[in-house]
Amino acid sequence: MKVKILLLIALLLPLGAAAGSLDKYVSKIHFGGFCRVTHFTSSGMNLYVSIDNGLGYNIVVKSCTAVVCRDGVEIMSVDLRDKVVVPKQSVSEVLLPLRFRADNTMSILALLSRILDGRIEDLTVTLTARLRVSIVSKTFSKQSIVMSEILDTFGVTIDDVKQLIDLL
Repeated sequence: MKVKILLLIALLLPLGAAAGSLDKYVSKIHFGGFCRVTHFTSSGMNLYVSIDNGLGYNIVVKSCTAVVCRDGVEIMSVDLRDKVVVPKQSVSEVLLPLRFRADNTMSILALLSRILDGRIEDLTVTLTARLRVSIVSKTFSKQSIVMSEILDTFGVTIDDVKQLIDLL
């Protein structure tokens, strides 16, 4: 059960925090892979991901909440517990301190099964985040982003997600 919850979280925040941010910067930010997981509990975990930041600026994600829905019904939410800094012009292993909440664990299992099978067409994510790039700070919210759009933006495949399971 914990592995499956971890899988969903790993999909959302590393990608979601940057996917809805200032659009002109997105093409220079790339997901490099899942590195490791530490301090994994039923209420959160520390996830390390590799991110290639081709910008000349640090990216600071001050807060981020991602709510996952299937056919418009909320399944779970994932929050950053602390700010995240992605160093400028580098490929870095970045710590994502995550907290997650769900009302029904059985619906999470069904959701994760769909993700692993690649059936993500009816999954949407609503993101709210506070970001800073250079001197520009922005709070934004994007409603009902299709999961496949988030994955495609950063070149993440279902195989990348399956790789995460191997790290556990």
